[in-house]
Amino acid sequence: GVSVAMISRIAKNLQDYFVNVAIQKAGAKIFTDGIKHTLSLPYFTFEDHRSGETLNVLQKVRTDSEKLITLAINLVYISLVGIVFVFVTSFTVHWLIAPVFLVAMAVVGVSSSLTVI
Repeated sequence: GVSVAMISRIAKNLQDYFVNVAIQKAGAKIFTDGIKHTLSLPYFTFEDHRSGETLNVLQKVRTDSEKLITLAINLVYISLVGIVFVFVTSFTVHWLIAPVFLVAMAVVGVSSSLTVI
């Protein structure tokens, strides 16, 4: 019980660390690329803009991108951990449940992707 909780906490901390590092790098890259592009534009492009408007837009893009990356990584991580947990648990209950689970998961995935199209 305690060891499982400790392993879970360590795994969550590692996930948070790596997600934060990836998000900071991606956000900084997006912001830097935006600044470089902005500085390469001709001056008359900014004549109609209020002071700081372009930086505010770039900061919003960076923040929104970081949120999107966080949500995507968390969704993928939770899904993978859930699938592995269900697979291992079903395999320990009876070996035949695990392959049935995988087939059912594939059928649901294919059918849900077909309904979107």
